[in-house]
Amino acid sequence: MSKIELDDQILDHPKFVRAVKLGGSDIVFLWLGLRSYCSKLLTDGFIPDDMLDEVRGPREPRKRATALVALKEVKLVEDCDGGVRLHDYLDWASSREDVLRWRARARERQAKTRGMSQRDNQCDTTSDNYRDNGGSHEP
Repeated sequence: MSKIELDDQILDHPKFVRAVKLGGSDIVFLWLGLRSYCSKLLTDGFIPDDMLDEVRGPREPRKRATALVALKEVKLVEDCDGGVRLHDYLDWASSREDVLRWRARARERQAKTRGMSQRDNQCDTTSDNYRDNGGSHEP
C-alpha cells in the first residue's frame, strides 16, 4: 500500500488558488490523481504521456484538458520528455529509493518477528496438544 504525503494547507497555496481560478475544482481532482499515480508506482513525480488520460481526475476530455493546462500554467505540473512531471515532487514526497529501502526494512522486521513467533510456537507444546474437545485431553 502506498500513501500520499500532503501539507494540510496545500489548497491555500497561491499556485492552487490560481489554478482553481483558471480551471475550476477539477484541477484538484486531477492533481490528486497525478500525485496518487506517482506515489503508487514510485515514479518520483513523472507521469508518461500515455497515462495522462488514465489517472484519476475529470472523465470528460475537455474538463481534463482544461485542468491540465491550468496545472501547467501555474507550474504545478511541468512538461518533460515523454510526459509531465509534478513540480518539486521530491521536496514533498518520498523518493522511489527511500520507499523501497523502507519496504525492505519492514520485510526484514516482519521476517524476524515471524521467525521469533514460529520458534515460540514450537516451544509451546501445550497449545496444540490440549484442544477443547469436550473436556478430553486427546489431540
